[in-house]
Amino acid sequence: MFQLMPATTAADEFNLRKHILGFTSWAWESYLKDCPILVHRGDLAIAGDLTLDGYRGLWFGGARPTTAEWLAAFATLIGMDPGALNSMIGDRDIFGLVVDGGLTIDGALVNADMESGAFLLVLGPLKARNASGGGAEIIIQGPATVSDAVIGHYNDGRLHFNGGLETPLCISSDHDLSISEPQRIDFNWSEEDDVRNEIEEQFYEASKSEGAYDVLPIALAQRVRADLDSWERLESAMQRGKAVLFRPDGAPARGEAADPVRIGAQWDRLRLVPEAERTAALCDAALANSGWALIYTPQEHWTDERLAEAVRRSPELLHGVIPAGRVTEEMILIAARRLGFDSLPSQFRTEEVLINVLREAKDDPELKTLAQIPAKYMTLKVVEAVREIYADHPLYKRLEAVRSNVKKTETFHLLGNVWSAFLTETNIIQSLKLSGQGENIHPSAMTPAVCDAMVDYSACHLYLIPPELVRDHHVDLALRRDGLSLRYVPEVMRTAARCEQAVRDDGQALEFVPPELVTPALCELAVGNDGIALAYVPAGLRTEALCRRAVLRSRAADLALIPEAFRDKLAEEARAFEAEDREARSRDD
Repeated sequence: MFQLMPATTAADEFNLRKHILGFTSWAWESYLKDCPILVHRGDLAIAGDLTLDGYRGLWFGGARPTTAEWLAAFATLIGMDPGALNSMIGDRDIFGLVVDGGLTIDGALVNADMESGAFLLVLGPLKARNASGGGAEIIIQGPATVSDAVIGHYNDGRLHFNGGLETPLCISSDHDLSISEPQRIDFNWSEEDDVRNEIEEQFYEASKSEGAYDVLPIALAQRVRADLDSWERLESAMQRGKAVLFRPDGAPARGEAADPVRIGAQWDRLRLVPEAERTAALCDAALANSGWALIYTPQEHWTDERLAEAVRRSPELLHGVIPAGRVTEEMILIAARRLGFDSLPSQFRTEEVLINVLREAKDDPELKTLAQIPAKYMTLKVVEAVREIYADHPLYKRLEAVRSNVKKTETFHLLGNVWSAFLTETNIIQSLKLSGQGENIHPSAMTPAVCDAMVDYSACHLYLIPPELVRDHHVDLALRRDGLSLRYVPEVMRTAARCEQAVRDDGQALEFVPPELVTPALCELAVGNDGIALAYVPAGLRTEALCRRAVLRSRAADLALIPEAFRDKLAEEARAFEAEDREARSRDD
């Protein structure tokens, strides 16, 4: 039997403040006051999908209804007149669904919306084909059985299986997905325990810049349907509650035929072909699509020509994929042209390589390659080579003339590129005052006067100065400007007096106070300044008085940080305080 119930009534009857985060914050009280919750007494069976998104917060069935269709179907479901139901709900969503029993869904439990959705609390067991949790709070108290797959996606909601979970496939993608025992999961993948995929796991430095993150781990690729051949497609299908397994039992069973056309269209399918069938021609078809196919190409096919061709398409392969002993000067120059000298692996960033890169690009009419070289690499040897290589270049001659006669209006353009290697201390300080580009100043150019100018321009520039060059007056000036700049102060210079000064300016600076300097008095000062600073107070120092001050001082303090012994008491005080504050504002208006 269904019934609509006021949120506050349901909260008391089903102890929702224990289960649903929205009911633990006093800030929700005004919203929840008249907000309806759907309650079903006893076990509930649903023929289609249960969707926690969309019209009025949730709907039952398959295709997305219109508003009128939803009202008619929902009114029939709970035995009400559609007009009366519409009057009762108004423009509010149904805040959630409580099933006071077990829930059986023939289709899927769907929460595709990453940022919102009606909550679901099931006090008994759950059975469904698929389950997707996004922005909603989904709490299953009894044992859950999901025959195809479970996904928790994005970080706005919760998906908690408090009675355990049995499923062939479970994926947590940056989500609060919690599973109690017993767990019977054939393939369980979580971003908390693993990297994005098998390529990142082995070749993180290389893969992070090309976007190879879309490749599925092979153990997962063998389990899902062939059309779900990337993370994007798989996650999209799972979020919408679609069946995804290749076989119902989830066993690895899918392989890939040695088809050059199909492999050429999607290079990562090469990994699903048995290695004995990965011929040179098949590997070339994959490599023509992406150099990343090299990692699935048998070593016997790793000729210098294929390696160079792979680097030409995917220069990031130099970051640990191709052994240093197999890297040729040709590959380094190819990668330097594509990635830039600064993005080469550190062992290849030598003066000789840089000079060869510049020499190869000497006919560039706009000197783009030269302008992109960070000033930190412009050693005396490189500067001399630049003057030799580009001596007859008309643009170089003009820029060198400009450099030698720096004017105030021109230094802004010079600090951010290679020409800063030729600037004087006065030029650099002038440029800094105009542009604020302290991050482009190489440490070798950080004279005492330049360091003073950097901190004088911005307190955050303190983090750019090497610790050995930081002086007391730099620290004191930065802290006077911004207490949070304590995070950039070298540890040995974070004295008790400086920490107090920082916290007095910004309570959240408590996060960067060394543990041995955190005292009750300092915590009082921080929380009195900003209640959010309670997050950085050690648990042993979170007294009732301090927590009360945080809640009433900030209204943004997280009640979850307050010890359970007096959490409910302070929540009540916060609600009363908010009510008084609203009444006072109303009188003022």
